[in-house]
Amino acid sequence: MLDVQLLRNQLDEVVGRLKQRHFTLDVDRFTVLEQERKTVQMATQELQAQRNSLSKEIGQAKAQGIDAQLLMEKVQVSGTATINGYPKRLGGFTPQYSKLASC
Repeated sequence: MLDVQLLRNQLDEVVGRLKQRHFTLDVDRFTVLEQERKTVQMATQELQAQRNSLSKEIGQAKAQGIDAQLLMEKVQVSGTATINGYPKRLGGFTPQYSKLASC
């Protein structure tokens, strides 16, 4: 299997070497997968940042003796989106990468 980092960093060189070995890499599909992966990764990071920010606000609110129930519900919703959505999609890219090269 090809190293995905190598594909990301040296795509043209990898394609040339694969051609020498009579393999074809679906460059268009790789480009689409990479764009999708980047989009999902950025969305995941944004959700995690929101969750961390809300968690910090909860700690500050509790320290001041303020009811933080609303903030805790927001964190739970954010956590559910993160757990159920994007990270699972990120893991789904690896099998798709392995299908890109063919004889």
